[in-house]
Order: sequence, then C-alpha cells, then structure tokens
Amino acid sequence: MRAQAIPVRATVQRRPRGDEWLLAAGLAMLAVAVLAVGLLYLRLASSVATGGYDVLKLENERSRWQIANQQISYKAAELSSLVRVEQEARETLKMAPTKEILYLRARVR
Repeated sequence: MRAQAIPVRATVQRRPRGDEWLLAAGLAMLAVAVLAVGLLYLRLASSVATGGYDVLKLENERSRWQIANQQISYKAAELSSLVRVEQEARETLKMAPTKEILYLRARVR
C-alpha cells in the first residue's frame, strides 16, 4: 500500500481591493430608499384616511343643513298659508271679513 499525500489547504489571505465600501454604500442607499418609500406610503395612507374622515364629516354637515332647510321651507309654507293669515288677522289684529263689496269705476281718458 502506498501512502497517499493528503493535501494541506493553505489559507490564502485576500488582499484588500479597496472596493468593499461599494457594497456597504449600496446597502446603505438601498436601506435609505426603502425607508423613504415606506415613509411616503405612510404619509399618503394617512392623507387618504384623513380625507375620508373629512368627506364623511362634510356629508353629515350637508345632511343637517338639508334637514334644516326643509324645516324652514315647511315653516315658511305654514306661515304663509291663507287659513293661518286669516286666523292671525282675526285674532291678533281684530280684523273681520267684509260684509259688502263695492266696486268703483275708474275714469278712462
């Protein structure tokens, strides 16, 4: 039997090439870009949510104003009703309906 030589692995030291900083700089730039995109997304999502709440608040306010307008229109119609005006004239102003109606002729020249 013959003895075989076992290869000895020699440790090879790499000589610094000087461009290792490129990898670190690239990773740092990537991290900054991801952070910026994340912050931009959060800002936009917040703006959309805030806008949605503002729209909801304005729609509720518009509903309240529409109801108030309807109530005012109803009240105006109620106050201008001829039955109510006649009743108010009789009770408050002590007016009475006429018993006799007179018509006058105007002179035409």
